[in-house]
Amino acid sequence: ITPPAGATTTNGIALFPRAVFDLYPNNNFYNVKGEYARALPGFYRGNFTALVSASSSRQNDSLIPSTPYAGAVVNGVTGGAWDSTSSLSKQTAGARIDSTLADFALMLKPASGLDLKGKIRYYETRNGLDYLACNPLTGQWGRLLNDGSGNAIINTAAYLVPGVRCGIAATAALGVVPSGGNIDIRSIPYDHRQLNYTLSADYRLGKAANISAAYEREEMNRAYRERSDTYEDRIKLGYVSRGLDKGSLRISLENDRRRGSTYTPDPYSDFYSVALGPLPTAIGTATNPWIRTNDLHRKYDLADRDQNILNVRFNYALAPNLDLGTSLQAKDTKYPESQYGRNDHQRLDSANIDLNWLPSATLSLYSNYSYQAGKMRQAGLQPNACIIGTTYNFLSDGSVQTGALSPAQIAAGLSIVASRGVLASNFQSLCGTVSPTSPLYPTSRTWDISHRDRNHFFSVGGNVNFTKARLDVNYTFSKATTAIKYGYNAAALGLTPAQVALIGDGFPDLTFRKSTLESNLVVPFSNKVSLRLLYRYEIGKIRDWHYDGVAQNPTPNTNQQTFLDSGPQNYKATVVGLFLTFAL
Repeated sequence: ITPPAGATTTNGIALFPRAVFDLYPNNNFYNVKGEYARALPGFYRGNFTALVSASSSRQNDSLIPSTPYAGAVVNGVTGGAWDSTSSLSKQTAGARIDSTLADFALMLKPASGLDLKGKIRYYETRNGLDYLACNPLTGQWGRLLNDGSGNAIINTAAYLVPGVRCGIAATAALGVVPSGGNIDIRSIPYDHRQLNYTLSADYRLGKAANISAAYEREEMNRAYRERSDTYEDRIKLGYVSRGLDKGSLRISLENDRRRGSTYTPDPYSDFYSVALGPLPTAIGTATNPWIRTNDLHRKYDLADRDQNILNVRFNYALAPNLDLGTSLQAKDTKYPESQYGRNDHQRLDSANIDLNWLPSATLSLYSNYSYQAGKMRQAGLQPNACIIGTTYNFLSDGSVQTGALSPAQIAAGLSIVASRGVLASNFQSLCGTVSPTSPLYPTSRTWDISHRDRNHFFSVGGNVNFTKARLDVNYTFSKATTAIKYGYNAAALGLTPAQVALIGDGFPDLTFRKSTLESNLVVPFSNKVSLRLLYRYEIGKIRDWHYDGVAQNPTPNTNQQTFLDSGPQNYKATVVGLFLTFAL
């Protein structure tokens, strides 16, 4: 993009000294809801409830220009008037989301001690937002970025034809290959329908114990997603005992299994510039922009998933005025068909212990400690290249190159194990598929990353009731640590020993610590009027490697990338408040 009038340049960086902030738009929300409940004493002492609701959220705010600077020349094309709303495909947002909810439940008592419940829930949302990223003055498809300091525009002069501007079908009818296939040209309306069936039973084993079982099936239908349909079955078993000596026990076990329809890695072609013309055929064309993801990548909210959850809660009276509570949760999630994306096992384990002591009628004390540990793994694949008319050689060390082996490679004992030629007729199947001999997605360029989270939380406090006031005092401490490690094939990625030493195998730990002391003194003057005095002191310590070096170098390169701040900082805060409450 050519810097427009009003922009200045320093050290090769085009500076845009003004920023534009649009105000929050006016929103309208409409809702109609009806509820019905009926007792059915003659039908197993049942109860029936129904709820039907329809709502609509609407917003038609006037849109603002892409940049405040006049005279912006984008990809050498003048006259776009990017500083006016004439450069937009429509003048107002016209945003609308409609939703429908229906919920029906039937509760029965067919036998002594047995409770049954059935429930059906239907929810649907429809997204009415549709916007074309096209300048009707020039016919250029795409968007300006950072107030015009950058752009993502299809650079195809043949589209600048009066009469066919900003029409997807008319532009595609020109038969001109766009300069890239991965530019956003249209908003994606994410609609979905959700249907849940639930059947549960609870049976009393005498006066002090219960067993329960529940089955739920969730069916999701999504528009414009990699999977049009997913279905998940959940089974949950539970046991409660209140008859233990001075204690009670609760245990539940849940098993979830999600599957779905055929997974389409990239269903969004209608919303990207690939929809504006035929696929490329010219020798020397880099086809990477036409292949947006590999065929084995799976999104975690759509992928096959198996999950098990165990919950245990035990309460015990250590003394008549001292209670102990402990709880445990173990969650294991597996993505059995995900080779790339979130894969392997995801674990999340939690433990908690709490004490409550009532030494007198006017004084109570409590303490709590919680610990949570989690781990997660992901895998990705660094793309190589896919150029029509090029032959790619796959070497014995997993690397990919064009051309013959160099004398140094031969001396190192490397050899060519396979060759693949990219043609206009085969680039989609050859390059879009993960395989050991894919020019774009060879398995040797796979990388993996693991997250390990550790969280500690501790609190202690109490309250005392005076004759004419109540004092609450509480101290909390929390500490969170995230360790991130990664692995990769240095030879396949073409990394030098110096680069490998610099990259290493992980990032520094992310850490967050917070200590808070808070006290409240409440003085009631009557049943309806009270005064509260608040004091709060908080200390936070943050370590985030994302922002290392930003304060020293806020504009790191010549691509108009400027950081607005240097990230979260250590802090101390004190709050003192006085509140007067009137109860009506």
